[in-house]
Amino acid sequence: MAHVGNVGSATANVSCTFVEGSQLGDQSDAVYRTKSVSMFAGTIGTPLPWEPSEIAGGPELIYQPAVQCMLTPGAALHYITVAYDEDVGA
Repeated sequence: MAHVGNVGSATANVSCTFVEGSQLGDQSDAVYRTKSVSMFAGTIGTPLPWEPSEIAGGPELIYQPAVQCMLTPGAALHYITVAYDEDVGA
């Protein structure tokens, strides 16, 4: 999950692309998922989450994640988090 915000005084836009997979030469199994958000000035902690169900084949785990973001003036990428749910039984 990417957490983005707007530290500027005008509306800012963020567009982040999540990439899962790899490329070796001309062979690629990478999947790209882009999410965008517009934020008013002073907005913090806006999440852009990606779930395994959004990745081709709906894998249980995401193994090779990467994130690339385009930020307009005032937009900020505050931090990136990774979380996994695990059922440990009763």
